[in-house]
Amino acid sequence: MDPIEAALADLESQNPPNYSATARKYNVGRSTLSRRHREAYIENISILTKEQENNLISYIKKLTEMSLPPTNKIVENFVHDLARH
Repeated sequence: MDPIEAALADLESQNPPNYSATARKYNVGRSTLSRRHREAYIENISILTKEQENNLISYIKKLTEMSLPPTNKIVENFVHDLARH
């Protein structure tokens, strides 16, 4: 197994994750390990699919092009609508 993948797997069993100790244990860069772990976490908690994210971006661009940049609440409501479908 790739050292970074082994380190990421090890982090999953830690609460809270100890990036420095895990990086030393698997001889990988601490910042790389931390970044990769956060990226994986964000991907796992995302409430929208990639297609829904693209729809959201298109919606925001469309409103902005019409000189109606959406408020945070408008975006939040649109995300909730997308997530339900």
